[in-house]
Amino acid sequence: DKIKQAEETLTNMEREVKTSKKKAKQKLIICFVVVLILIGISLWGMLYLYPKNNAASRYSLVGYNQYVQAYDEGKIITSPFDFNSLYKMVKVPGKDFVIGETEVTQEFFETVMGKNPSVAKGKVFPVESVTWYEAIAFCNLLSEKMGLVPCYTVNKKNVECNLSANGYRLPTLEEWRYAAKGGETFDYAGSNDIDEVAWYYKNSGGSIHPVGEKKPNGYNLYAMSGNVWEWIWETREYNVYNNGVWNPAFDCYCCGGASSVYALYSSVEEGIFDYSPRYKYDSVGFRIVCNEQ
Repeated sequence: DKIKQAEETLTNMEREVKTSKKKAKQKLIICFVVVLILIGISLWGMLYLYPKNNAASRYSLVGYNQYVQAYDEGKIITSPFDFNSLYKMVKVPGKDFVIGETEVTQEFFETVMGKNPSVAKGKVFPVESVTWYEAIAFCNLLSEKMGLVPCYTVNKKNVECNLSANGYRLPTLEEWRYAAKGGETFDYAGSNDIDEVAWYYKNSGGSIHPVGEKKPNGYNLYAMSGNVWEWIWETREYNVYNNGVWNPAFDCYCCGGASSVYALYSSVEEGIFDYSPRYKYDSVGFRIVCNEQ
């Protein structure tokens, strides 16, 4: 009997060892699959979600036509204007560029372009309902009217930006975030208390507000959190399936949140979203930068 019990015990031990090995193998396979999935997600994010400076696919016929129309309409506006009385640029410490103290206002935009497309009207309100293409048309026209070299080249192949030119342009993501931080470590541009520095859905009453009403950040820049999203240069590239063919497409990023969105989107690091560059949004405006002269 003792020999039989010993044999049964040994058999049970062998069975348990086999079972343990099988479970360990299954866990190893599961871990391997999970790692592959995470690597795949990371690669997908780097390839398709991370903002890019590549201009190769920055083209759409609708967008090109928007640029040309906005540029031509603004070109005929030749009345002289006092830049400094309409808009203030601020030197960014430690960098070689200056940036708008506020978003481009409706008065400033209309002075340069001859029209005001905004939904919520007001001279000192930020301009909105401006496509990305119209924003760069504004930048090029302003540059020409100020005797500077335009940064953007727009044709029926792509849109390119000469970051070395001395004209006005949209900020890059790196420039925008550096300026928004203001040399500080707050969650929002100028404070950890969002109500001090931003108009967002809880305090805005669902409306856009005049520029410069909230506390500025450490570089004396207003509303880099909240009020209206701000177009930047970077894009999110992807492919669109149409008539049996995959075609390249892109959206443009904007930063800072808006009066209609949650606090998270107003944070300096998390406040980024992408929209079609061809569409007008009544929550999207822009501010400009220029290399220091």
